[in-house]
Amino acid sequence: MTWKTFLYNTNSHLFNNKTGNALTTLEHFKIVREHYGEKPIAYLIDNASWHKTKKVLEYCEENNIEVSLSKNLEKNSDNKLLILEIDSYYHSKNMKNPPPAIDCLILLKCDQCEGYDIYLVELKNIKSPKGFNVQNIIAKFQTVIDDFLQNRFKDIFYNENYCNFKCCFISNPYGLKNISQEYYEKKIHAEELKLDYFNFIKPFKFKNKISWIKSILPNPTISEC
Repeated sequence: MTWKTFLYNTNSHLFNNKTGNALTTLEHFKIVREHYGEKPIAYLIDNASWHKTKKVLEYCEENNIEVSLSKNLEKNSDNKLLILEIDSYYHSKNMKNPPPAIDCLILLKCDQCEGYDIYLVELKNIKSPKGFNVQNIIAKFQTVIDDFLQNRFKDIFYNENYCNFKCCFISNPYGLKNISQEYYEKKIHAEELKLDYFNFIKPFKFKNKISWIKSILPNPTISEC
């Protein structure tokens, strides 16, 4: 998988513009839109600095809930990291009756196993367990695995090797403060909180990897593998 690959429906194309900046990226997007008309388009882009401007791409963030990067990874993100806004793809104005989908998919290049770590991430800035529906959250992850990864763009994602596959639900619906992730997980299970439901469902599977939905406190940091 090249970091300069864009996904247009189920076809992949190389973007070889020698001048990389926000302006040329936006110009390229306009050309592609004119070519494909009203068909839905998904862009698989690298994390170059000009792709991180608000005009071009938003990070994996929603209402002050976000996934941050370790300092070392942030310095080398151009060659290591890829973020796709899955929810934006499915809820584009050109897609009728969009299915529920997670906020973003993160690919992290891992030299140790000559492959990628893949993170499926849903973010919720909520103050109460009433702020989320467990079946809706499950459906969001299922959409991305069954439709995005294994159907629409199977020819891209199924040709790669994956080191780790992780499904992450980032939220703090109980308003807990100054606690560790380890204590958070123990509390969820010990008190049989609503989030504990995710520990008893059938795990999701992608290629030869499996993952349960892991409940994570805001704002986690992704580090190099």
